[in-house]
Amino acid sequence: MKLKLLYFIGFIGLCSLNLNAQQNQTNLWLQYLGRAQLAESWRATSVWQYRSYNLLTDSRLFLINNYVDYKLKNAEVQFGEGYMYLDIMPYNEFGEKRSIIEHRSLQQVTIGNKVSRRFSISHRFRLEQRFLFTDWFIMRARYLFSSRFKLGDLDNTKWSLIFKDEFGQRTSFRQ
Repeated sequence: MKLKLLYFIGFIGLCSLNLNAQQNQTNLWLQYLGRAQLAESWRATSVWQYRSYNLLTDSRLFLINNYVDYKLKNAEVQFGEGYMYLDIMPYNEFGEKRSIIEHRSLQQVTIGNKVSRRFSISHRFRLEQRFLFTDWFIMRARYLFSSRFKLGDLDNTKWSLIFKDEFGQRTSFRQ
């Protein structure tokens, strides 16, 4: 009972925060994540995202990311490779919206660490080859730190607190 009360107070505290990224705009970020186990060590993942400002009226990004992971049998290490399609819709300096199509190939290594039954962390290292603007090629290296804390009953929980932070470095080449 005390744990449920603590969760409720924490939830109310998070809901009462006043966070604004853009003034007078309501952002929308929809995401679908699907995974399928292909074989004992192989898994396919598909991520779809749609991002917009002012709810659905001002589209900014549409993304499809599909990749396959291979997990080592005796270690929390996964190797992955995939493809990403993006339709990025920024405004230029004149207030005109344009559509930029981008294709990416990616390779990644994810290293997991189960600290306890309730808490785990992972590190993902990703290389991306970005093809955009028809004559631009960008190589980008990205690192993602992720932690997960399971809430409630450990054997039947569907709820977790997840913290992620990512940074990257890029180099550009004009073809």
